[in-house]
Amino acid sequence: MINSYIINRVGNPYNAFYGYIADGLFQSQEEADAYTEKYGNPFGKAKAFKPGDIRYKDVDGDGKLTSKDRDVISSEQPKFTFGLNIGASWKNIDASVLMQGACGVARYFNQEVIGTFGGDATHPSTAWFDAWSPENPGGKFPRIIESEYTASYPDTPSSFWIFNTNYLRIKNIQIGYTLPANWMSRLGISRARIYYSGENLFKFDNLPVNIDPESPSGRGSHYPQVSTNSFGINLTF
Repeated sequence: MINSYIINRVGNPYNAFYGYIADGLFQSQEEADAYTEKYGNPFGKAKAFKPGDIRYKDVDGDGKLTSKDRDVISSEQPKFTFGLNIGASWKNIDASVLMQGACGVARYFNQEVIGTFGGDATHPSTAWFDAWSPENPGGKFPRIIESEYTASYPDTPSSFWIFNTNYLRIKNIQIGYTLPANWMSRLGISRARIYYSGENLFKFDNLPVNIDPESPSGRGSHYPQVSTNSFGINLTF
């Protein structure tokens, strides 16, 4: 449950995320062994550090990696929310755009979002195409291995799996055309406007997985924002 990764402390955001601080990926077995010898491994022998695993910071500086090295990382509570409504017209054409977004906000997505390896029911995200390997040492994701043999998956809460979910969403776009008045007057219509309206057509974010940045933490499951396209006509008699 994502609530295991949440903490409330005076001076920090409400329901802040709490976990180990990621410090890159091990690039060799020698590096992983030297780290283990110096800091230890609180996750057990089954999850011994290997090349491509996440390296964690000794936050409290006591020379050992322990649960005390977990720290407040970020929060679902955005620091800023904003919106912008702009419109313009030229002759008989008008257009408007409504935008909405948030900054300074994050989500912690678990393995149901990221995907894991092992078993018939797993379906890894395509983000794993950029996993670390000897052939891809610059990979952004940890090495591919079954989750029970590594401390580098989301079931070990860390800053690595807390994603920046700043976003900008185009909530509405509307384009209209007002028919010339002399065309309509013969029909007893004082004004006629035809228009197109689109809802939730685009969003911009920096997530490595295809998920709505406004999804809740954890599984990320929620009813998605619905995109709609509509055409209409406004008549004034």
